[in-house]
Amino acid sequence: MGQVISYGEEEDTDTVKIVRAAPEFIAPGYKNFEQYLEEALFMDQRSRMVNLTAIGANALIKFTINKEGKATNISVDCTDMNLNFPLQQAIDSMPKWKPGIKYDRAVNTRMEFYFNITRVEAGQFVVIPERMPPALDKNNWPLKLGIISAAVAGMIFAWIRF
Repeated sequence: MGQVISYGEEEDTDTVKIVRAAPEFIAPGYKNFEQYLEEALFMDQRSRMVNLTAIGANALIKFTINKEGKATNISVDCTDMNLNFPLQQAIDSMPKWKPGIKYDRAVNTRMEFYFNITRVEAGQFVVIPERMPPALDKNNWPLKLGIISAAVAGMIFAWIRF
C-alpha cells in the first residue's frame, strides 16, 4: 500500500501526524488503486495503439488527497518514460477518494506510492506495490558525488593510458 507522507492543512509539510483514518480508494468496479491503474494503462494503450514495453518499470506516484477527495499536486516519475504520461492521465482522471480524517473532519493528505509495473501478454499490465526506496541522505550527498566523480575520472584516465 502507499505511504502516507503528511496529514493536515499544509500540503507542503513532510511530517507525519496521527490521524484516525487514512484516505481510501473507493472507486466502484475496482478492488483497489492498483487494479484501477492496470485498467487505465490497458485502456490508454488500446486507445493510442502503441505497444508500451514497460517490462519491470518502477513508478513513484505522489499526490495530495484534498478534503473533497480529489487528487491534487500530482507527481509521476517512472523508469520507463513511455509510462509517465499514461500514469499522469490516470491519476488526473481518477475518481474521488474518501479523504483522510483527523479530529472527525476531512483533511488534506499527502500520499506516495511506489509500484513495479510489468506488461504481460495482450497489452495487460500488472501493477504491484513495492516497498518505498530509501530516501536520499542529503547530508553526505556532495561527498558521494565527489567519490563517484573521482572514480569515473580514474576509469577514464586508465582507459586513455592503455
